[in-house]
Amino acid sequence: DALPELDDFDSFVLGGTLIATCSWKRGDKGRPWQRPLREWLLRQRQTGKPLLGICGAHQAMTVVLGGEVTRRPGGVAAGSLPVKLTHAGLNHSLFGGLAAESGDALAFHFFHYEEVSRLPEDAVILAATGDSPAVAVDYGGGWLSVQFHPEASHSTFQHWVDEGIIRPPSSEFAYCPLASGRTLLSNFLAKPAQILQSMKANVDCSTCKEIDAPSTISMLLANFLASASLPIDGSKFRLLDLQTLMQHLPFPRCLPISW
Repeated sequence: DALPELDDFDSFVLGGTLIATCSWKRGDKGRPWQRPLREWLLRQRQTGKPLLGICGAHQAMTVVLGGEVTRRPGGVAAGSLPVKLTHAGLNHSLFGGLAAESGDALAFHFFHYEEVSRLPEDAVILAATGDSPAVAVDYGGGWLSVQFHPEASHSTFQHWVDEGIIRPPSSEFAYCPLASGRTLLSNFLAKPAQILQSMKANVDCSTCKEIDAPSTISMLLANFLASASLPIDGSKFRLLDLQTLMQHLPFPRCLPISW
C-alpha cells in the first residue's frame, strides 16, 4: 500500500515487521519498501505531528535518526515481560497511570530478536528490560517508540505460538492478559486532544449538549481501549472501530500503519 499523505492525518501509529532491521543502515538500499519508508519518516519528522512506533518501527525510527540496531546477545525476547521505567519514563505522559506501585511490576507483550543498542543524539530512554537497554524512547519532536506491543492482545500472541509462527516464551513469562498496552495507547492518542484543548475546542454531538471536547474524548478513548476485545487480526479491528468512533467525535485524524 502507498504510504499516507502527511497532510491527511494529525498523528500516526507505525507497526512492526518480521524483517530484520539491523541490516537496514543509513545509505543501505535494504528491501524495496524500506527506502520509501525511510524517506516518509524523514518527511513526517519535519511536520512535528505525533508518531508512535512499535517493534520494528521502534528500530526503524532509531536507525533513520542515526542510532543503531543489533541482534540481541541473549537471543529472542518473548512473553509478557516486566519493564522498568527510567526517571524520564516515570514522569512521561506516555506512561501516565502506569507507574508500578506497591512492588507490582509493569509488563508488556514482547517478541523481538533485535534491539536498539545505540540511541540517536538527544533521544531519551523511557523504559528498559533486564537485558534490553531501550524498549521505549522519546526522540523529541512528537516522536515516541516502543519495542513491545501495546496494540496486540495476549490471545494474538498465543495464536502465533500455537500456529508455530513464533517460538513460545518460558512458562514464567507466558503471554497473559494485560491492560497496560491499552492505557499506553490511550495516553498517546490523548496528545492530539491536548492540542484541541489549547484551541479551546468544544463539541456539539447528536447525543449530548455542548461538552468539553478533550476531556470527554480522552475518557471515551480510554473506556473504548479498556473494553476492546481484539481478535487475531487486531490491527484491522482496532482501525475500523477507531474510524467508527471518530465519525461521531471531533478527534484528530490518526492513522495506524502496519508494515
